[in-house]
Amino acid sequence: MRTRELLNRLEIDLGGLSNEDASIVVFGSLARQEATDGSDVDWTLLADGKADVQHRPMARRVRRVLRENGWKQPGSERIFGDLSFSHQILNFIGGEDDSNANTTR
Repeated sequence: MRTRELLNRLEIDLGGLSNEDASIVVFGSLARQEATDGSDVDWTLLADGKADVQHRPMARRVRRVLRENGWKQPGSERIFGDLSFSHQILNFIGGEDDSNANTTR
C-alpha cells in the first residue's frame, strides 16, 4: 500500500478521536511519507491548553483503535504512542528539564 493510502486509512480509523484542544499527531515514516505496510504508527495525542481528565482516556482509545484495526504499535521506549502536552514540549526544549523524549516529540 502506498503511504497516501495508509494515511487515508489511518485518518478513517482515527476519525472523531481528537477534539479542539487535543490532536493526534503522527511522526516517523508516515510523516515522511515513506511508510510501508509493515511500518509502525509513531503517534502522540498532543494536548494544547489546560490538562483535562479526558485526555488520558482519549490517548487510550487511540491506542486501542489502532491495535483493533491492525496497526503496528510504536516502539516500547514510550516516546510515541501516548499523551503529550504542547506546553511541556515548547517550554522544556533546550532547557535544564529537557529530555530525549521531549526533543524527539
